[in-house]
Amino acid sequence: MSKLVNLGANGCDPFPAFASLWSIYSKKGMKTIFVSLGASKSCLADLEIAESLSCPLHIVPLNANAKAGWEETINILVAREANPSQSEFSKGAHDKWVISKNIRLYDTIPWWTSGNIELDNSLYSTQSFLDWVKVACLNTKLENDVRIDILKLDLPGGLECSVLGAMLNAGIRPGCILVNWEHMPDEHTPTTLAAGHLQSCGYQLVSKLGKKFFYYFVDQDMYMTCSWEDTVIPNPMVKEILLAYTKSKAVTTGLNATNKSFAKEENSIVSEEKKEISEEEVKELSLR
Repeated sequence: MSKLVNLGANGCDPFPAFASLWSIYSKKGMKTIFVSLGASKSCLADLEIAESLSCPLHIVPLNANAKAGWEETINILVAREANPSQSEFSKGAHDKWVISKNIRLYDTIPWWTSGNIELDNSLYSTQSFLDWVKVACLNTKLENDVRIDILKLDLPGGLECSVLGAMLNAGIRPGCILVNWEHMPDEHTPTTLAAGHLQSCGYQLVSKLGKKFFYYFVDQDMYMTCSWEDTVIPNPMVKEILLAYTKSKAVTTGLNATNKSFAKEENSIVSEEKKEISEEEVKELSLR
């Protein structure tokens, strides 16, 4: 697995990720679809991703302050020099080789449906996730391809849980996801469900920095391992996991039986006991 770093480490809002995203996305390069939603405290992590891939940034700034921060960043990228009065958000932007026109700002949030949502007494426009991604891909001049390659979420009020749910529901599977959870996944039920759903759908948690988690898609969808129409088993997925474990244990026991470091007679007894237990477990599972 690739080396890990904290992107934007020289700013005030670093995010964990692979050190060399180029090794993953080199074939896509400037056609990489990188989407960033929310209101981070610094632009550096986003700019470093875009700089390494020479790809556009599709930004949903979410509020007026975040939008102003990105507009300031665009101006600094054009001038190629720091501004003495610039905000903390844009500090360090002048050192990044990102084309200013590659920063594309959007007013709508990719969501379950098109419409409006209210958050902290503010009204936000939404667009169905798949339709939103189609627009982003068209803006990158991608034809007959609808995808997000890298998704970064830094949203208030636990909104990241709903956005991730909408993403999975739309069938979009970014290769890399950077998410700043509002709460730690083990301490807050909605976040537990969102994080668990994400990993059950084929994502692996690779690194974390506080509440900032970095996931990589390994395409191991646990939901596809079983039938969800079984009326007998309380949890069909658990049944499949136990069955796979039992089969694996039976194979391991067989390997131990040939280990010359064990006494032949004693090992034979252990082997028979293990074999008997294994067969009973398999039989019990198959009868459920």
